Amino acid sequence: MTLIHTSLHQDYQPLWKVDWAIREIISNAIDGETRNAEDGKGQMAMTYEAKPKRLTISNNDITVPAKSLLLGTSESRGNVDCIGTFGEGLPMALLVLARNHYVVTIYNGQEKWEPSIETHETLKEPVLCVKTRQMIKDRKCFSVEVEGIDAEDYATTQQMFLRFDPGFDEAKVIRAPDGERVLLQAHHKGKIYNKGVFVCSREKLLFGYDLRTELNRDRSMLDEWNLKNRLGSLLNEAVTHDEAKFLPILETAVFEGNDTLELSDGYGEMKYNEKMKKHFAIKFGERYGGYCVPVTNATESKEVEALGHKPIMCSPLLHSLISTSYPSLASLRSVKATTIERTVELSEEARSTLGRVLSKLPADTVASLTIRPVIFASPVTKSVWRDGGIDMAWHMFEDPPSLLLSIVRELVVQKKLGPVSQDASTDVSLSLARMILK
Repeated sequence: MTLIHTSLHQDYQPLWKVDWAIREIISNAIDGETRNAEDGKGQMAMTYEAKPKRLTISNNDITVPAKSLLLGTSESRGNVDCIGTFGEGLPMALLVLARNHYVVTIYNGQEKWEPSIETHETLKEPVLCVKTRQMIKDRKCFSVEVEGIDAEDYATTQQMFLRFDPGFDEAKVIRAPDGERVLLQAHHKGKIYNKGVFVCSREKLLFGYDLRTELNRDRSMLDEWNLKNRLGSLLNEAVTHDEAKFLPILETAVFEGNDTLELSDGYGEMKYNEKMKKHFAIKFGERYGGYCVPVTNATESKEVEALGHKPIMCSPLLHSLISTSYPSLASLRSVKATTIERTVELSEEARSTLGRVLSKLPADTVASLTIRPVIFASPVTKSVWRDGGIDMAWHMFEDPPSLLLSIVRELVVQKKLGPVSQDASTDVSLSLARMILK
């Protein structure tokens, strides 16, 4: 018998739980299968015996070197298809199980390993140790047996891996080209997996997700910014590659303004998906009619109503998806600014004022010019060029300088007065008007 003393103190990583330890052993077995798939070796199996409460995880036709007990040694490092990369899973799992008094037996080819917590002879501290001994019979596998696992704990363990989840239905999954998946089943809602292994739960998620990325050492999760990018990109891919299955599910959530992470404004990549834009524009029209105006807050809603249209409150995402297909508040304001409520008759005094103003302008420019006194729907609108003439707000005739400025501005913009560039038309019209007024 040989006793291997590791450098792992009994109290190392005190927050690690037994289910985490089991997760690491299963992950290692899956990686063993992945690494040896081309050779037809390493097929992984997991069995549970209820009466002895024994969980067995094994890979056939392979063995594991003793150096795998050394923290930081990994045979999976650099393999993007493998779950583990840090070389900590196996030794950490054995440490956690040993300090929680679980009986663990490992059959490694012709060797038998038994982990325990022992006092280091030199350091005089409790550390993880592994007793190894030769067996007569070669098991021709690497097998880890853990005793003391209740049936309930085993059921929980199964659900930590999509591969072993008895309720997992591959037909209710949308797979992106890079292998990442959107999980549509109700019991996966809010759960995030990485390469098929459960990582964490998030309350405000509409679906479950199986990502393919690198995690931190504790497999706790990637940061919020990366998560937003990942989910936004994955949903985009899901719509693009499985429109018929995914859009109807997403539609309900978007129209209900579902307060989820995927549909919040931070996950904006979906805004640029043309299939989604077209789909939601059509569905918006079917639900509310073609003359409704999408708005995002109460202030906009009141203004749209005041402009004589029906506002529909939308989430930021829905608004961004359909905004180019329906009238905007800005366009309604523009329409109102040029809308005429009625025309008016000028008084003799107003006619005289208009005559004096027009006399200041070149005769050939104003000879065929029509000035129409009107009342605009918007009180701030002063003048609008229309049908070769100028619609002028009636109150402008009470102020000759302002009337002249408005007429000159319209003529300059229409390039009927003064050699000006289009970009500078407003400034030039004002300058020219002031010069004429002198």
